[in-house]
Amino acid sequence: MAVSAFILLCINPYFLWDVGFQLSYAAVLSIIIFMRPVYNWFYIKNKPLDFIWKLNAVTIAAQILTVPLGIYHFHQFPNLFLLTNFLAVPLSSAILLGEIFLCVISFIPAAALLFGKLLTLLIWIMNTYIEKIETIRFSLWDGLQITILQTILLLAFAIATTYWLLESSGKSLKLGLIALFGFVTLRSIAFINSNNQQKIVVYNVPQKTAIDFIDGRNYRFVGDSDLLADDFARNFHLKPSRVLYRISNMPSLDHFAMDDNYIAYKGKNILLINETIHYSSMDTIPEIDLLVISKNPKLYMKTLIKSVKINQVVFDGSVPVWKTQYWKKDCDSLKIPWHDVSTGGAFVFNLKQ
Repeated sequence: MAVSAFILLCINPYFLWDVGFQLSYAAVLSIIIFMRPVYNWFYIKNKPLDFIWKLNAVTIAAQILTVPLGIYHFHQFPNLFLLTNFLAVPLSSAILLGEIFLCVISFIPAAALLFGKLLTLLIWIMNTYIEKIETIRFSLWDGLQITILQTILLLAFAIATTYWLLESSGKSLKLGLIALFGFVTLRSIAFINSNNQQKIVVYNVPQKTAIDFIDGRNYRFVGDSDLLADDFARNFHLKPSRVLYRISNMPSLDHFAMDDNYIAYKGKNILLINETIHYSSMDTIPEIDLLVISKNPKLYMKTLIKSVKINQVVFDGSVPVWKTQYWKKDCDSLKIPWHDVSTGGAFVFNLKQ
């Protein structure tokens, strides 16, 4: 393993940050280290039952080092991994060996065609089985969020605890408990911060308006409704942020009021302009804490500031690039801070400083 990893990293050192590289070597290393100790938990005389337990032992062993990495990268944990891998592990092994054999007999067209169809059937069975398991409601624990430091602490806890179980080392137990305590402490602090957060997030979604109003671990979405029906766009653009902030949808939030383009939230005034609106001069100019410009309205900043006082301007992902350039120049001349999500990423407005 060390030699193969060294050769691959010599070819491309950036493989070290590749998720597939990390999970592959973590899984194999975990199986090498933990499979035999896990298998020895039970002694089963019946050979078929012993074979089934051996498959489960391999699955459990592989999870020890891959779970922290899986949670960190994919923010989820497969609750039914034992049930899924019960069929997936032997089938995937058979398919891999079969594909190698297919390369060997490729010069015999008739045999290669027949064997290829057999492999196709095995792949279909494995994929169909996994898809059926995924349809079970509790098959996946989703929305998990841990930092790099928390991931390292989880790995340290797993390694130290296992070494303690294998070698009866008191120092390893202490190190494992310290790592676990550090992990729980960091998680607790993260949840406390999440419960107290108040934010407004303007997302960078091409051709779409998407804004989340966050209060603690709840949010309310304001934007294009068709974006919510697009699973890919929602999961790609919105879900990572929502997982990061540990929030779930709440149709109604406290201190949230919306009247057409005007939104009042937690003592802040937000104005969303997505169409041409004509403002007239007033004796008392209202203050707008956040102006979000969306779509393609006909708008002149120098005219708008005669009606409202603007503290911050945000151009979302639906604004044409050419038009944004003119508005940016106007904001600079008027000394109004601006943020373009298309070039600067999502805009996060922290209401609690």
